[in-house]
Amino acid sequence: MNRKSPEDSLSPPSSLDLPQPLIDSRAEGQFWQLSWRKSPFDDEVWSLAVPALGSLLVDPFLTLVDTACVGRLGLRPLAAMGPCSALTSFIFATFQPMYTISPALLVTRASAKKDLPGVARAVRLSASVALGMGTILALLSFVFARPLLSAMGATELIIGDALAYFRARIVALPFMFLLLCLDGAHRGVQDTVTPFRISMLIGIINLVLDPLLMFGPLKMGLRGAAIATSIAQICGAIAYVVDVLRRPDTFGLHAAQTAQAPIKRSEVMAFMQSSWALLVRQVSNLGVWTFMSSLITRMGLIEIASHQLVLSTFLFLTFLHEPLSVAGQILCTKHLVEDTSHATARAFIPRLVAISLALSSAIAVVAQFAMPKWLQIMATDAQVQLKALSVMRMLLCVFPMFCLVWLYDSFSYAASDFSFNALSLLVAGACTAPIALMLARSSQYASAHAMWFVLFCPYFTIRLVAHVFRTYISRSSPFRRRSQANL
Repeated sequence: MNRKSPEDSLSPPSSLDLPQPLIDSRAEGQFWQLSWRKSPFDDEVWSLAVPALGSLLVDPFLTLVDTACVGRLGLRPLAAMGPCSALTSFIFATFQPMYTISPALLVTRASAKKDLPGVARAVRLSASVALGMGTILALLSFVFARPLLSAMGATELIIGDALAYFRARIVALPFMFLLLCLDGAHRGVQDTVTPFRISMLIGIINLVLDPLLMFGPLKMGLRGAAIATSIAQICGAIAYVVDVLRRPDTFGLHAAQTAQAPIKRSEVMAFMQSSWALLVRQVSNLGVWTFMSSLITRMGLIEIASHQLVLSTFLFLTFLHEPLSVAGQILCTKHLVEDTSHATARAFIPRLVAISLALSSAIAVVAQFAMPKWLQIMATDAQVQLKALSVMRMLLCVFPMFCLVWLYDSFSYAASDFSFNALSLLVAGACTAPIALMLARSSQYASAHAMWFVLFCPYFTIRLVAHVFRTYISRSSPFRRRSQANL
């Protein structure tokens, strides 16, 4: 029979309610070694990851539906959608961590400490910032739409269609930011079921309105696809607000009203600090993606259209794996708060890495077989299909590497290691941009295929090496073993 030592009695209780010596043993023996056997963490991981799949697939699903419908309009509308999607994706992904990860981290920590007024303050603070920033960005983007799209490489041939699509999409930006914020708040209270249901609602609305507005009595064409997406996002944001108001105890609304405590300066500073670091990280990350897209838009209609297909399909596939990253961020944050020795987190990480490798490899294998038929559905032009198929074959061979980088990103967020994450992205981007520019200016190698090759080598390779070093080797790793004497 195992007995707890005096040191064990001083340890904070593990969220898994496992004996502390067992957690320590797993951490010491497996932090470098992948854990392929079923572990006590699995049930928690899948209970969060499976419902999270729906909410994470909203944006790529909306883009895929738009792309499939627009592909039926012909080559020119599909090419016009390319720079618009790149620009809207840049805006969305640049601010997405601020309004999803930052609220999720604040709410998770407050919830783990049983601080319900703190949960309410975190939700109120992040929602206010999301609505304000979303309104300002929407106005600026609407006014300066033409120069922004021109900077993305939109030519006079497609600028008219591109403007109509982009402006119809951007008006819903405040609602999209609010949607992201409340999605993060739900993650913070470990609720991924509600976001799944709301995501289903958004998807159904978009799926119905897309063909209706584009090909129905109004015959709005490309602009109809954007309006359908905007309406779906607005409805999703309203659904999130209604759900939060219907569950005042879960989100601490009653407790905050009773305590009558204003938002603390320390909470504002914590939110702004994490948001600023995440913003720098995302600007660097998305800068590389947008720079690559802008180079491709100067390579001709075939390259632009094929790149749009590849981008939509690739994002859809990566979001099939992203629920693991969501579970990783939520649970790793929780384990770091509840077990300050880091033993539980050190046992959790190798198990999730093993699951990630297995899942991403399975996705890549299935996609290799399904890709020809998939691209035939997505576009009618044979040259575009062939070009996109060649790029996707290459990307799927290294798909597990992409997924590992994003998974380690989630661990980094959980530990609030934002500065190192941002620095590694800046270094990777600085190494990648000159290579991409050199290939784009070469008459022999200028192609979407070459640009995507540069994306995973060296861009993602450098990031993966940096994560491995930081997690397992660095003396200042946020996951280093901590003894009770250091706590």
